[in-house]
Order: sequence, then C-alpha cells, then structure tokens
Amino acid sequence: MQKTPITQVYIMYSEIPNVHDKMNIKIGISLEPEDRRKSLQTSNPFPVHIINTFDAGRDAQKHEKHFHDLYQDYHTSGEWFVFESIQFEEVILPQMMEYFSKIDVIEGEALPLTKLTLSELNEGIDNITYKSTYMDKKLALIKLQKALTIVEDNKKAKYQRKMAIIQKMIDNESKELQRISLEKLAVKVMKRQAYAARQKLQHFALGYLVGCASA
Repeated sequence: MQKTPITQVYIMYSEIPNVHDKMNIKIGISLEPEDRRKSLQTSNPFPVHIINTFDAGRDAQKHEKHFHDLYQDYHTSGEWFVFESIQFEEVILPQMMEYFSKIDVIEGEALPLTKLTLSELNEGIDNITYKSTYMDKKLALIKLQKALTIVEDNKKAKYQRKMAIIQKMIDNESKELQRISLEKLAVKVMKRQAYAARQKLQHFALGYLVGCASA
C-alpha cells in the first residue's frame, strides 16, 4: 500500500550569476517539493535547486510561518529571502535542521477542520485582485483551504478553481518582485565591480607615475 505523502517545508535556492556571497532562498510548503521546483523553474531564468526538505505534516503552515517571521529582516518578496552565503550555511540551515529534529510530525489530512461557517470563510474572497496585498492573498488561500474541509463534494471544484486563481496571482507577484530584487542585486554587484576596477586603475596609474618620477 502506497504511503500518503507528508506535507513538507522545503528550502530552495535560485542561482544568481556571478554572485557568490549571497543566497536567494525560498522557504515554502508542498506535498511534492520537486513538482513545485519544476513549476518555479519554468518561469525562472536561473537554475533552481532544492537544498533540503523537512517532514511537517498537518502543522506545515505553522512551521513555515515560524521561519518567515524569524527571518523577516532578510525577506525580499513572497516566500523569498536573501542571506549571506556563510550565514546561510553556518547559521540558517543548521538552525532549521535542529528545529525540525525536535518536532513531532502529525500525519494525515494536512488541512485542519474549522469552526467558521462557509459564509464567514467566503467573506472578502471575491474582492481579491492582483492589487490586493500579498498577505490578503495568503489569508484568502488559507480560508479557501479550510472551506474545502466542510463544503459539499459537488462544490469542491469551485473552491479549487478560486484557489488556483489566487495562487497564480501570488506566483506572478513573487516572480515580479523576485525579478526586481535580482535586478537591484545585480546593480549593486556591478557598482561594486566598477568601484574595484576604478581602484585598480588608480593604483596602476599611481604606480606608473611613481615609476616615471624615479626614472
């Protein structure tokens, strides 16, 4: 009998060409992290890798939020964070590994039941647009996920379609914000390289003048 997949908290890394001292990291949840990586890769010009995954079970959203809050100072967009490479390797990753080594994974249905009514869960959902905040979109997804646990079977498809639309909004927003973040980072790198080149040229010119004066 095939074992039911356990919801994972995953860590993914998107390469940034010519940048080695920074790491562009995504912390998210999925039943199938590899499928999620592939979907991200189709819209990402740079290679995306899975660094690690952790069994999270029914509390996956809680664990994901724990780390999103913990690393808020390094947040760039959506579920993406930028860390110093050494910081990620020596602090962040060991920190996450230690955290998950101590949790009790509750398997089974990943979506908890809710005491809210369908009317309460649907409140504001139809007002979600691309202009809505990232947090409003995320909260709408959570409400729809809870609605799926109590809605009649013949209406589940309707809620799943709404979830797909909002998830697409979130993915598109994340792609755009990530693109802007990468562009800003690329500009910083180019400025740093230009500054290093000017310094090298100045040192060369100074050395040349000293050599001429002593000739």
